[in-house]
Amino acid sequence: MSSARYTGSSVSTPSLTITNLNSNDTGNYICLAANSVGTGQSLQGQLTVIGNLPVVTVGQSTYTTNIGNTITLACVVSANPAHTAVYWTQHSSNGNTVTLNPASSTKYSGSTIQSPSLTINNVDFSDEGNYICHATNAVGTGQSSQTFLDVTGNIPTVTASIIGSAKVANPVTITCTVIATPAATRIVWQRFVNNAATTIDTSSIRYSGGTTSIPSLTINIVQADDQGLYFCQALNTVGTGTSNNVYLTVTGDGATSIAIRPSPITVNEGQTITATCTAQGSPTIQYTWFKGNSNTQLSTGSVLQIPSSTRTDAGTYLCRASNTYGNADAKVTVEVQYIPDVTITQPSQGSGGQAITIQCSYVSNPGATNVIWSKGNQGITVDGSKYVGGTLSNPSLTITNLAASDQGSYRCSVVNSVGQGDSSSVTLSVDTSTAPSYIRILPTCVVVNEGESFTLTCEADGDPAPTFNWYKNDNMIHQGAVLYISNANWTIHDGLTVCKATNSKGSRQTWEGVHVQYKPVSTVTQTRISHIVGNPVSLSCDTRANPSATAWEWFYNGYALSSTSKVLVVDRDLASDSGQYTCRAVNGVGTSSDMTFNIAVLIGTVTQPAEPVTGASVIDTAAISTGEIVAILLAILFVLLLIIGIIVCCCCQGSCLYNDHLTRS
Repeated sequence: MSSARYTGSSVSTPSLTITNLNSNDTGNYICLAANSVGTGQSLQGQLTVIGNLPVVTVGQSTYTTNIGNTITLACVVSANPAHTAVYWTQHSSNGNTVTLNPASSTKYSGSTIQSPSLTINNVDFSDEGNYICHATNAVGTGQSSQTFLDVTGNIPTVTASIIGSAKVANPVTITCTVIATPAATRIVWQRFVNNAATTIDTSSIRYSGGTTSIPSLTINIVQADDQGLYFCQALNTVGTGTSNNVYLTVTGDGATSIAIRPSPITVNEGQTITATCTAQGSPTIQYTWFKGNSNTQLSTGSVLQIPSSTRTDAGTYLCRASNTYGNADAKVTVEVQYIPDVTITQPSQGSGGQAITIQCSYVSNPGATNVIWSKGNQGITVDGSKYVGGTLSNPSLTITNLAASDQGSYRCSVVNSVGQGDSSSVTLSVDTSTAPSYIRILPTCVVVNEGESFTLTCEADGDPAPTFNWYKNDNMIHQGAVLYISNANWTIHDGLTVCKATNSKGSRQTWEGVHVQYKPVSTVTQTRISHIVGNPVSLSCDTRANPSATAWEWFYNGYALSSTSKVLVVDRDLASDSGQYTCRAVNGVGTSSDMTFNIAVLIGTVTQPAEPVTGASVIDTAAISTGEIVAILLAILFVLLLIIGIIVCCCCQGSCLYNDHLTRS
């Protein structure tokens, strides 16, 4: 029994061990032992083989895979009776043996009765070593020979490089060389911005490359701010490899040949201002606009547009063209022309006959060519007489000799080459009111009998129409233009009556004489008289009357006397001359009431009163003769008649002693 399947059967180990039994091993076995005497043998022992240990076979003795991969170690089991379990053991180089349990880890799969092969997911270096597949049946456990798993791979080796510098607007390629086992699965480019690494979006149209097939990075159009440090990274299942830093230097040209078109610029107010700025340079020129000396940015871009321009937009504008490598400035002057801006001032109220100026001023660009004044919808012709001004140097309008017709709405307009500017409208009001300058009373020289009615009418000019007040002896007696007296009374109405016309501008007055005629009224103050026989008594029928009394009637104890004179001389020397003497005075109006004198003729001496009493007098016949008395009376009568004649003459000629019938103030 020289087969390797058998062990024992030696002096020291006489028993026989048969390994890897199979059905051929069924039979009777006898153990023999020999010594110098001879050979002895045992009884027969019968061996019946009813099954075999599982026969386990691995696919190959060595497997090689890259780190991170998934690999399956093949295992084939042949068993009779059928195997009931399969498991794998790992034998690492450090001598450790680990039984793997796929059911408790996602790293492994397989190792089952149906699928005895072992699958290892995401292989890493710790998975490297010898593996044995085991299968168990009722006979026992069979195992395969060892199979070795060789795990290979490392993080990528990455190198970056660049040749020379890049010029703005040109392309440049930064080379990235990657050596990776396992192969790189991703390429990442980064650059430093403000000392911080920033990932470059290689999917942008600015870049190309940066892929596993073309790891180098191409910047299609270089910009000034592309200058800086770059590095490349390659990733595989082992890890990430990072290249060295490379510095990209960007060169270019500053802004030159700057110009603004058009220049200068002239527009009308409301139009759009458009200015275009051009310059040469690389990288791309950036344009910034400023106004005047301000540092405040007005606009960006090569074209400056100001829609709906106003006069405040006029001035000097600056265009600044710049890039990383320099800048240049250009200026343009903008003039905004506009229709005249006209301002008018509301005038104060004018006064009739005076002059007034309506102030007008304007601002115009370009200069004004004409000034036009209008009233309402009608133009005004400035003739230098009624109207003065309305010129470019003196646009205000002066209106002389104001009248009511000058009232109305006025507008000042100024014309230039752009158009006509109109002011707002102002309203001129003219105060044509005047104080009364003419006044009269109608009728003139009024003569009325007492008890009759009369009417006086006062007329006056003035604006506004005046009011009328009537005065008598400085007391107002009536208001209104017409004074009507229904019952004339000499003591109240005779004399001067004043009319005063008044308005807001002043007053004027005049007067008219009113002559109230009345029948004679007695003014006799003493009617009881005593005298001595032989002394004559003169009785005077004194009255007041208008017109004066012209005739007198005398009665003695009721009997008419022949005397028609004002004065009756009683010269009888008898006591029978005593009694009642009555007189009546007559004028054109009527006859007075009776005036009675009671005369007592005394015998002897009578003391005369200290002064003669009105209406009766004692005449000293020894001193004055009867003829002298008559002469005196005739003289008095002549004077009275002369006065009456003058008054009547004045009335007949339309002029009165008290009123010249012309306007008086």
